[in-house]
Amino acid sequence: MSVRRARGAGDVMSGSVGGGDEHAGVLQELFGPQWWTGRQFVLLVTAVFVLLPLVLRRRVGKFTFQLRRALVEISRKENQFS
Repeated sequence: MSVRRARGAGDVMSGSVGGGDEHAGVLQELFGPQWWTGRQFVLLVTAVFVLLPLVLRRRVGKFTFQLRRALVEISRKENQFS
């Protein structure tokens, strides 16, 4: 997951203000405007819980195999329901 994708996930979770394209994020829709639904806090939590484990992982090759296997399983389940 790149920094751009993490930022995008943080924006979806916290919402966006300014630039003419304002929307409430998932957390703001569920819990209202709180200090922990702000963009900076959500991006920090995203970085710590998503990016940091990926950086600290020693065997990334094993992780990519597991990720591919999970994606194949998800696609199979989606095809069963279609």
